[in-house]
Amino acid sequence: CVAYSGSERDANDQLDAQDQIGPLDQQINAAFDFVRRNMRTAAAKSIGRVDIPQYDLGAVFEAIVNAAAHRDYSMT
Repeated sequence: CVAYSGSERDANDQLDAQDQIGPLDQQINAAFDFVRRNMRTAAAKSIGRVDIPQYDLGAVFEAIVNAAAHRDYSMT
């Protein structure tokens, strides 16, 4: 996983990078934690504080699981 500061994939603009290794369930959970750690979270302060994540976490988890399920396992 790699998080960049902008939209270009430039090594000089990397904010965070992490290899996911181990059993598949651990890779999925680690990738999910990586996205959650690197996404922006806004806040609304109408009555108390309400965090508004950049991405819906349910959708993020589903996207990661789908990517793992449909990746090419014939590659070594």
